[in-house]
Amino acid sequence: MTPQRSRITLGAVLVAAIVLPSGQDMARAHSDAQGVVKERMEMMERLEELLERLFAVAHGELPYSAELVTVAAEEIRDHSGESLVALFPKGSDGEPSEASPDIWRHSPMFSRYSTMLEATADYLVELDAEPSGASQLPKKWEEVEVPRGMMPGGMMGGMRGLRRSAPDGMSEFDTALWQIAQTCNSCHQAFREED
Repeated sequence: MTPQRSRITLGAVLVAAIVLPSGQDMARAHSDAQGVVKERMEMMERLEELLERLFAVAHGELPYSAELVTVAAEEIRDHSGESLVALFPKGSDGEPSEASPDIWRHSPMFSRYSTMLEATADYLVELDAEPSGASQLPKKWEEVEVPRGMMPGGMMGGMRGLRRSAPDGMSEFDTALWQIAQTCNSCHQAFREED
């Protein structure tokens, strides 16, 4: 096999690994959920899986591939913004949903978090930067800190807002992942019911 063909094959395998959910992930689906609640629970699990894989790339636990990062970031972007908000119609709370009624009481704030996620994922799609090799990110995306009293809007001012929330000296690649994780964690803190 030629070196170019082996790189193409490796790239295809890596993209398949990030795009196709594993059987174990599908088994974790919430069996009691139905309709839009089930759809959004499965979508949230998928977004979490993509973010875990991007963090693994940042830490060198998965080999870097521009195609892999782009495909993951595009999927996060495409399931954010209005697409995400549409999965939370009024009246879709209650068991087994983990959505807090605050989503509907404070829907503009929820929409802004969703827009922030979409904008940051889009930035990662367009970013032409590789992981630095010495990531300042925590190992798990759930460990990215949520600043006290964080309100959505950091990304609304462009990359200046993005950089304000990330630690100093962080690479552009890590900064984008930091902001995606911070947006998810902030939204979960505000709008997910405690287990």
